[in-house]
Amino acid sequence: MIEKCIVCGGMKFGQVMKIKDHLVSRKTFTLVECKRCSFRFVKDVPPATEAGEYYETEEYVEHSDSAEGVVNRVYHVARSWMLRHKRNLVSNSTLPKTILDIGTGTGYFLNHMKLHGYQTYGLEISDRARTFGQDEFGLDIRRPQALYQDDFPRDITTVTFWHVLEHIYNVGDVMDRLLDILHPDGQVIVALPNYHCHEAKVYGDYWNGYDVPRHIWHFDKKTFTQFAERHGYQVSKTTILPLDPYYNCLISESYRGRKFENAWMPVRGSISLAKGLLRHDRASSIVYFLSKKSS
Repeated sequence: MIEKCIVCGGMKFGQVMKIKDHLVSRKTFTLVECKRCSFRFVKDVPPATEAGEYYETEEYVEHSDSAEGVVNRVYHVARSWMLRHKRNLVSNSTLPKTILDIGTGTGYFLNHMKLHGYQTYGLEISDRARTFGQDEFGLDIRRPQALYQDDFPRDITTVTFWHVLEHIYNVGDVMDRLLDILHPDGQVIVALPNYHCHEAKVYGDYWNGYDVPRHIWHFDKKTFTQFAERHGYQVSKTTILPLDPYYNCLISESYRGRKFENAWMPVRGSISLAKGLLRHDRASSIVYFLSKKSS
């Protein structure tokens, strides 16, 4: 049970909605909003020691290399394009090419960066996914606890969270630790779902971006900017991930089980994409570029 807002420290919350875990447990969880700053989070999130059971399914594609099923096939086809897109987002820098990917899954993104000259490091909580990346690609992927060890690499020029930060229980501690190992001119890139997007309004509690209880924290642009500043960062710019609206609509449609409406999925995804391009604070996912706050 979370008792304090991680953005402002407030302790009074109002219920937003009840949301079912459509992927694994079918249990229902409560999304609340801080009455002081409007930040949203899952108040009755399972203890961290029990979190692993909510990822134990082949349908959780970030930890799976299976290409069976429509969702997995779409995900793997889109992945090669997204790898190049993410590399382009990262590579706008003249600094040394070192990157730490947090929540790296099976390691495809890190391997892509390694093949393009980067010194790569990864953190991954899933033993199965971590072992796959180590064995298949020869990557340096460690357990999350390694981040706090004295011998962990320093002066990292880029740290990435591709839809991972919203999963992390001790997210404030992680952000504080990254300040110690980040290059003075380095960047932290954080991709997060945004509940102000078009498809969240269409699908309601079926929207894939909620993904309770795996997604604990539910930021919008205002509250994430506040959170980043509280931990010593400043948001230098934002962008979007253009395929996310379509992926979220695809998953959300599968949760609703209304197959006759699937034809609307590309339309809804395109509307959401267009709105996100016009205003990042209405995008399906927002990518934040953080730098160390000027003293």
